[in-house]
Amino acid sequence: MHFTHLGGGLVAQDGELKGFTLGVVEKYRFETSADGVTWTTNIANGSFANIQNNPSLQEVSFAPVNARYFRFTSLQAIWNSGWTSAAEISVLPAAGSGG
Repeated sequence: MHFTHLGGGLVAQDGELKGFTLGVVEKYRFETSADGVTWTTNIANGSFANIQNNPSLQEVSFAPVNARYFRFTSLQAIWNSGWTSAAEISVLPAAGSGG
């Protein structure tokens, strides 16, 4: 995966198993890096609004950045289960980036 210009936002959908929300991320940190060594925190303490009652696709905006890598870190899961999962994470292209 090679990104030259990330931005616009992050889309995440957490997993659901047999109607029970297991390991759903409630609070998170999102970081980007050009080299995979030096990281910039784009969202220090994000939270998915009402994810416990509505575990659906979430979209979060942040300022556009130039980066090749991203890191999504769970800070807290609902029910404080001690583990997290994600069914899908996408980074949206910056407006006007053509991608």
